[in-house]
Amino acid sequence: MTALWLVLISLYGILLTIAIIIVQKRGYNDESLISTIDKSELPAVDRVNAIIEVAKLRQASLPWFERSISTAGVVAFFSMLIGTGFQAVKSNSDAIHAEQIERDVRELQLQKSDFDKAVAELAQSIMSQYQRTSFIDEAAIRVLRARLRFLERDGSIARDRMIEAFEITMIIGDYGAASRVLNGHMDLLDKTKSTDLIILVEYYYLTADSNSARALLKNLDAMLNDAPSSIRIRAIVLNALVNPGLQEDLVTQYATLLRIDREDAATRLDREKARMRNAAAEFRLR
Repeated sequence: MTALWLVLISLYGILLTIAIIIVQKRGYNDESLISTIDKSELPAVDRVNAIIEVAKLRQASLPWFERSISTAGVVAFFSMLIGTGFQAVKSNSDAIHAEQIERDVRELQLQKSDFDKAVAELAQSIMSQYQRTSFIDEAAIRVLRARLRFLERDGSIARDRMIEAFEITMIIGDYGAASRVLNGHMDLLDKTKSTDLIILVEYYYLTADSNSARALLKNLDAMLNDAPSSIRIRAIVLNALVNPGLQEDLVTQYATLLRIDREDAATRLDREKARMRNAAAEFRLR
């Protein structure tokens, strides 16, 4: 709309300029006649009267567009003022709108920063409570998921953030995400718990990723000496599943750990292996 106004005003100015040029050219003869009268030897009163008559004749003989030049000029002037004023008002309005948007963005950024800090503190509290009670409800899981999304968007490779992300994924049971974090940051193994690692090995086995299960079991070996008996038993069963060639050694370890004879240990180990195979088959059918 503003551009149309400027085009119309520019066109109006061009036409006005052409008209003024025509007027100036037509007025040369009148000016010459007035100059001749002024230089004549007529008495002063007669010269004034003659000039007045010439002016009357000139006014009467002017075309309509020449008589309206002054009016057109005034209209063009005020039209230009209106157009310029409109543009100035629009520019000021745009500037005010942009400043308001900028203020809103800053306010939203501050609110987001406060929200992220609150979620981080709440997530730490939930994780601490989970470590003490091994209990977590749906509301707490939603908070941990929100914190995990923030860590993923942040894209930081800081060790403490990766450890936090891994712990959250294990608590909420998102083992796929946990494996991605661990695979990308194997240096976190020294900060992980044997309980979490054995769960991941089981997840790998359930998803038919025997190579990852085998590799993680190898990394887990160094932690098994200090691990609870239940973790060591699960590790033996998983090793027997993904490393069949170690069956005899694993039966011996199983017998020693449970303090039973080898025959009984072999039977129990086969039973646990069958249970895991059935669980894997059901898991893959989901």
